[in-house]
Amino acid sequence: TIKDTLICNNFDETKAKNSFKNNYIKITLKKDFYTVIADLNDNSYEKLKSKKINRLDLKTIDYSNSFKYLNVYEDYIGNTIPFINDSSSSFNYENSYLIFLSDKRITDLNYNMTYPENQDDYKWLDSFNLNGKVKPLNLKKSDDPINFGSIINNELNSESLNKFGLELKKIRLDKNMFPGNYKLNLSQNNSIYNIKIVCDDLPKSLTEPIYASEIMYYILNDTEFKNITSGSKQKVFTNILNYWKSQDPTPNTSYNEKMFSYFNRVDEAFVNYQTINEKDGAKTERGKIYILYGKPERIERKLGNKVNQEVWKYEKLKKEFTFETNPSGIYILKAIK
Repeated sequence: TIKDTLICNNFDETKAKNSFKNNYIKITLKKDFYTVIADLNDNSYEKLKSKKINRLDLKTIDYSNSFKYLNVYEDYIGNTIPFINDSSSSFNYENSYLIFLSDKRITDLNYNMTYPENQDDYKWLDSFNLNGKVKPLNLKKSDDPINFGSIINNELNSESLNKFGLELKKIRLDKNMFPGNYKLNLSQNNSIYNIKIVCDDLPKSLTEPIYASEIMYYILNDTEFKNITSGSKQKVFTNILNYWKSQDPTPNTSYNEKMFSYFNRVDEAFVNYQTINEKDGAKTERGKIYILYGKPERIERKLGNKVNQEVWKYEKLKKEFTFETNPSGIYILKAIK
C-alpha cells in the first residue's frame, strides 16, 4: 500500500479540469493491475468524498514517448551510450554519444557542433564549439539486437546492418556540454541538424531563477545574496551557476552534483512540508533544516492535546533539532543540540 497527499490552495483547484500539479507525486511501479483510491478532505482532514478506480492496468500505458532516449547500450569498452530519440540526449552522462545510421561507404565524415545565441529558456554558457571526426560504432555479432522503436521498425544487429550496407556511427559528446539547443553540421552534405541536450533530472526550483536565488538565502551572507539576486532573470541564472561552479566537486564536467543535490532537496521540501497555512514547504523551518542537512536519520514524534513535537536526529553529524507547533499548527524550531 502506497499513500501520499496533494494539497490544493482553494476549492477552484479541486474542480479545475485543465489545471495540473506536475511531478508533485512520483511513484515507480512494475507493470501490473492496481487499485487507486482518491480521498477528498477539507482543511481539517475530514473526508468529504472518496473515488475508487478498481482497475488501473499499467500494461495499457504507452511509454514510447516518455523516454528521451530509446535504449542504453554498453559497448565493449564500457562506455554508456544513450540512443537518441527526437535528437535529444542527456548531458549528465560521463560518456555520451549521438548515434545515427549511415551508409557504410562514407568513411571520411567530420562534424562541428555550436551553441547558438537563441535558446528556449536560459543560457547555461556563452558559447561552445566542438569539432571532430565521426567514428563507426562497432557491434559484435554476439551483441544483443538494438531496438530503435518508432524511428526504425526493426531490431538491428551487425548482420542486419551489413545486409543493407549500413553502419552505426557515433559522435562523442563533450563532458562540458550544458543543456540547450545545439547546431550540428556534417561535412558530407553541409547540412545543419538541431540537437537538444536535455537535463532529465533538472530540479523544478532551478527552472525559476528568481525563486532559486531567493532559496539560496540559507547558505549565503548578505553581500553574496544581494549580488546573486541582482539583475535580469538571465543574469540571476548566470550568477547562480557561477556560485555553484566554485562549489563543484567535479569541476571538469558540466554536471554539478552539489548544485543539483541542493535544489533537489528544495523541491522535496517544497512538497513534503507544505501545509494549508504554509504554501511553500521549502520556506518553512522544517524545510530549511531539510535543505541544509538532508533527511534526518531518525524522527521522534510526540502528539499532544495542544502541541505536537518532532525531534530530528542527525546522528552522523551529531545534531538534533526540535520543532513544536504553535497555535496555528505551524512547526517552529524550538531547540538545537
